[in-house]
Amino acid sequence: MDIYVTSAMKSHPDLDFHIQRMRDQLLEIGPLCLHEATHLVYARSLSFEAELYGPMIDLDVETQIIHVRLAAVQALANEILWAGDPLAVAKQIVGPTFVREKFFKDWGSEVPFDGMDWRNFDKWFDLRQRKRGDLGGLTHDAIRESVFADCGGSEFRKMLWDAAGEFEARVFGKPN
Repeated sequence: MDIYVTSAMKSHPDLDFHIQRMRDQLLEIGPLCLHEATHLVYARSLSFEAELYGPMIDLDVETQIIHVRLAAVQALANEILWAGDPLAVAKQIVGPTFVREKFFKDWGSEVPFDGMDWRNFDKWFDLRQRKRGDLGGLTHDAIRESVFADCGGSEFRKMLWDAAGEFEARVFGKPN
């Protein structure tokens, strides 16, 4: 599996450590593909066909902070973030947390926390509320309820599993 390393990171003394750590984390990619597939399904529900990204290591040369990304789905276009249905946008940003909560708890497993999605959500929520002021009833519980309702539908689950297979095939080169 290819890991993209930016030019700034190529000479960093900790590069080998981060590559090995990523390879260890990528041994089981099913939950990661499910997470990213959730972003993809909700992006498509907003008529946005997002780019998919694989493993990457980057060094911010100004701060010297290393950014490791196992996988990602392109963020929504600004016009969708600022004018799209608030609940639909929120589900695209943090829906994976609730999909994983629903399925992992149903399977008796621990639910991993994704801090990056919540940081992105908090940033979007604050900016959107200041710009448009239209997020009055949008709570974590409301988002969770809506995502759980989606998970209860066989059509949504099929879209989710299909998107997870697509993500795995396109990003990690594995047949679905």
